[in-house]
Amino acid sequence: MKLFLRQRNCAFCHSGPAFTNGAFHDAAAPYFTSATRVDSGRHDGLKASQAIHFTLAGFFSDDPEKRGAWAVSQVRPLHSDFGTCRGARIARGGRTAPCMHNGSLADLQAVAQNYKTLDLDRLHVDGEAIQAPLGLSTGEVDDRVQFLLRLSDDQP
Repeated sequence: MKLFLRQRNCAFCHSGPAFTNGAFHDAAAPYFTSATRVDSGRHDGLKASQAIHFTLAGFFSDDPEKRGAWAVSQVRPLHSDFGTCRGARIARGGRTAPCMHNGSLADLQAVAQNYKTLDLDRLHVDGEAIQAPLGLSTGEVDDRVQFLLRLSDDQP
């Protein structure tokens, strides 16, 4: 837990009781989910959400005067949204493989290895500068995985 909370920057995105801040971040997951498909993350999600009729601005809103519609209409996909996704809840994360928002990493060991040798060229140029390769030793990778698995353990 000390390694997770203090020695590295994981707790910036993974904080609180569910170990998530609920915000959108570039998690350095691969952009390409197949040879021909790019995962654009929040960028295309925002465009799609504007077409949904179940928002404050939509047909099915329970606000007949649409007073809250401005909150929806002001949201615009930005270039910096490309490839971002909501920070995962990692409490019980050992039960949710495959990992990452798009299932691109097989298990927690693969996630720890991904962040151990993070490709800084992959991170979005408009994104946050909160991530860096963790440079973990093999023992630290194993300790981190065991800590995350312990968050999934139903035993007291």
